[in-house]
Amino acid sequence: MSITRTLLASDLDGTLIPLERDENRLREVAELVEAIEATPSLQLAYVTGRHLALARAGIAEVGLPRPNWLVCDVGTSVYHRVGGRYELDRTYRVAM
Repeated sequence: MSITRTLLASDLDGTLIPLERDENRLREVAELVEAIEATPSLQLAYVTGRHLALARAGIAEVGLPRPNWLVCDVGTSVYHRVGGRYELDRTYRVAM
């Protein structure tokens, strides 16, 4: 059996969360969300300098899908979504 997974990892601010919230940019975000939701095998990772609470607020603010992974605090914290919450990846923390 072969398992193929695809990961989309992206920065948030200025990339997926537009700096300018005009109609065109918000429409582009909505189109991206549609494409992501149409690809159930896609894993998402958002990378940000924000801490977890601010990252989650920004994601909710523009209606982005909840990611499988959040890399926060300028790369010093990695969280994995488990159910409806995010758990700190302690293995990553130990390796740092």
